[in-house]
Amino acid sequence: MKQWNPVGAGTPDQRRRERWAMGTTLAALVFVLSYGGQRLGSLGLGEASLNEIVRSRHTAFYWRVALAALHALLAGPICAAVLPEPWIRPLLRFGPLWVIAPVMVLALAMVAFP
Repeated sequence: MKQWNPVGAGTPDQRRRERWAMGTTLAALVFVLSYGGQRLGSLGLGEASLNEIVRSRHTAFYWRVALAALHALLAGPICAAVLPEPWIRPLLRFGPLWVIAPVMVLALAMVAFP
């Protein structure tokens, strides 16, 4: 009798999609943390607030977004390639929670330090 193997459960196509879903979820998390870290760091150094940057048509905002996107584009495929398969399903189960939590913390921090 064949035993059920949770790691090998699903077709190879399903496992591939789960792996890339995990990579995409981690890329979203890296984007949020990278942008938030850059933004809070620039506020700590005395750079202009976000409203002043957009009004003055300064490109610092766009550079931060571009750097955060680059970090996310690098982290997603690396995660998809390196993460062990037994970890993927448990991490994906709670993926939305561990992406939303840093977003909320950083959003509140950005509002608290104008």
